[in-house]
Amino acid sequence: MNTEKWFKDKLEAFREDAEFYAEELILDLTEQVVVAMKELGVNRTELAARMGVSKAFITKLLRGNTNITLRTMASLAKSLGCNVNIDVCPKDVELVKLYKTSPKRKDLNPGRFTEVYKTVKQEPDDEFFTAVA
Repeated sequence: MNTEKWFKDKLEAFREDAEFYAEELILDLTEQVVVAMKELGVNRTELAARMGVSKAFITKLLRGNTNITLRTMASLAKSLGCNVNIDVCPKDVELVKLYKTSPKRKDLNPGRFTEVYKTVKQEPDDEFFTAVA
């Protein structure tokens, strides 16, 4: 067995692990927060002040070294003028959100969004999309 196949097999096995999935979600959130901070020109010190926490707490959050609560997610989002969207969908459905930016702001604060549910089938050509506005 070659190394690439071995690695892919191991990665797929971990995808079913709840702890691995939680880490993936934390990474996704922290990446989105960093992008929002950059877009808005907000540094860690300013974000900490907006949230009423220490700069060290923000650093710890952005490193992914902590289990982020929904309250912390809400506080992060509101401090950046954003919203948090949480979706639960079947494993064979990939949820993709297409955002329109607000006409008043050129940042990550979405105006109206469209949810696109992509059903992933075994064959790459067999994909079905359902859009909800």
